[in-house]
Amino acid sequence: MKRLAPAFLVVTLLLPAALAGASTAPASPELVAVKFHADWCGSCKRMGPVFEDLRNKYDGQPVLFVELDLTNGTTRAQAEYLAAALGFGEVYAANQGTGFILLLDGESRQEVAKLTADQDIKAMGKQIVAQLESR
Repeated sequence: MKRLAPAFLVVTLLLPAALAGASTAPASPELVAVKFHADWCGSCKRMGPVFEDLRNKYDGQPVLFVELDLTNGTTRAQAEYLAAALGFGEVYAANQGTGFILLLDGESRQEVAKLTADQDIKAMGKQIVAQLESR
């Protein structure tokens, strides 16, 4: 039994520290970029590559990129569920159009900026950077 005591002591001392590291919650985004999309929307088609470029450009930054598909009843219902699950159901309900990107505060999930197809990617990027710097 004396041989088991040191092993038990090591497990007792190290296990809580290992578990504490494993239970660290993932980081929350500081900003959420939500694209309101529909396949039949001309502005959405122009915004598609821009949204992907922004997602790639800000990879590694605390920005969550989400696309809500409002093409038909089925995708609209799924978009509503997704918005509610991510905590911005009220913002979704207030913005039923398509062809734009909303920037939401990561904590409150309230709208802080609206990006449209009339803006170029540089202007959109400036908006994202400005919002991140204001956090």
